[in-house]
Amino acid sequence: MYYTPARRRWPAVFTTFTALAMLGVLIFELVYNKIVTGNVIETSPFNIMIGPSAPTLILSGARFVPCMHPTASYTIDGPHLCPNMTDYGQTGPTAPTLVPTRVNTTMVGVDCSLQEVCGMTRFKSPDYPDQWYRFLSAIFLHSGVIHFILNSIVHLSLGASMERLLNPLFYAIIWLASGAFGFIFGGVLAPVGNASVGCSGALFGVVALLFIDLFATWKQVMYPGWELTKLIFLILLSFVVGLLPGLDNFAHIGGFICGLITGTIFYPICPSSRTNKLIMWVVRLVLLGGLIGMFYGMLQLFYSGRTSNEASHKEFS
Repeated sequence: MYYTPARRRWPAVFTTFTALAMLGVLIFELVYNKIVTGNVIETSPFNIMIGPSAPTLILSGARFVPCMHPTASYTIDGPHLCPNMTDYGQTGPTAPTLVPTRVNTTMVGVDCSLQEVCGMTRFKSPDYPDQWYRFLSAIFLHSGVIHFILNSIVHLSLGASMERLLNPLFYAIIWLASGAFGFIFGGVLAPVGNASVGCSGALFGVVALLFIDLFATWKQVMYPGWELTKLIFLILLSFVVGLLPGLDNFAHIGGFICGLITGTIFYPICPSSRTNKLIMWVVRLVLLGGLIGMFYGMLQLFYSGRTSNEASHKEFS
C-alpha cells in the first residue's frame, strides 16, 4: 500500500486474530480427517495441498451447495458415498469424489444420507438442507498446509497493511463481506457439486482495496503508472492461476467485485470542501444500497435452485 505522512496506522488486530483462527481450523481439519478416514492427510489419491479429503472438508463446513438448499442430483436420502469410505473404489490420479449414486464407485458398508454427508448442524426440516452459514465457515477452511501458507502470506502482508490504514472494524467488514460474497457468487455460477474452501475471495477484496488506495493517493505515489501496471499484472495472474483445476475463480471474481464496492464505502478519504464531502456521502450511500441489492439478488439466484449439470469434484479458492 502507499502511505502518506498524514495517515494514521491502526494495529492489525483482525488480521492477526483470523490468521490464528485459520491455523487452528487447519489443525482441526487434519485431526478430523484422521478420525473420519484413518489418515491425517488424504493419501488415496494424494492431496498435493497436504490436507484432508473433500468429504472431510464438507463435514467441516466447506461451501457445498447440496448442504445449503435442495438440488436435483443430491437427494436427501441418497445413496451417497459415506465420508469414511473415500479410499474405496478410487482409481487414477483424480481426487475422491462425492457421488449421488452408485456409479463407478465400489460402495462398502452402509450408504449415507445427505445429512450424514454434510454433518455440522441438523437440517431444521428433514427433507430440506439449510446450512446457510457455510458461506462464512468456508472462509476459514483450507484444503491443506500449502493452501494455508499461500493464503497466509498475502493475508499477513497486504491484508495487515490495509487494516492498518482503514482500522480493524472497517477492514473486518470488507474482508468478511468479500469472502462471503465470493462464495455466494461461486455458489450461483460454479457446478452445484463443487465443494469450495479458502479465504481467497476475501483476499481478492484486499487486492481491490489496493486499487482504490493507489487511485486515492495517485499524486503522492512515485511512478503510479508502474504501480498500476504491477497491480493489473497481479490480478490477471491470479485469475489465470484460478483457471487451474481445484481453484475457484468465481469466488475470486466475486470477492474482487465486493471489495471494490465495500472498499469505496469505507476508504478514509477527507474531502477538501463541504460540497465534496456531501458528494462523497451520497456516493457511499448509493454504493451501500447497491451492495445490499447485490447480496439480495445473488442470494435469490442461489436459493432459486439449479438444474444444470452438477459435476462432483473438489474445488478450493
